[in-house]
Amino acid sequence: MFDAALAAQLAGPDLTSEETFAAWQRATAPTCYAAWTPAAREHARDQEFGLAAVKAFFSVDPPADFADRLAAVRAPVRIIGGAQDSSTGVAPVVALAELLPAGETVLLDACGHYPWVEQPDLFRQVAEEFLDSV
Repeated sequence: MFDAALAAQLAGPDLTSEETFAAWQRATAPTCYAAWTPAAREHARDQEFGLAAVKAFFSVDPPADFADRLAAVRAPVRIIGGAQDSSTGVAPVVALAELLPAGETVLLDACGHYPWVEQPDLFRQVAEEFLDSV
């Protein structure tokens, strides 16, 4: 199943209609998770990605001063990611935390793009520990 999902991911989305884009999202869903468990399948079934929203999101570049804006954030920030995130990878998660003066990254093992789905107890523990510390 993963090989088929990866092949669909590498082929790219069909952006001709909401239906074809949604079909591509469903076909590629297994690539977003470290394991294609019942919880992952249920989560993927509930996902809806609007084509118009995706096009709008990717139609603009971030502000040129984005890194400077993040460097101005003084509040503590914990970014929780999945160590097996094949959607974005872990590099952007780590890089984002490094731009924040009080940023930190926690990567959860056996976890892809959705830590709260794949490791809900550990995600909650890591989040609560951070909230208790601030």
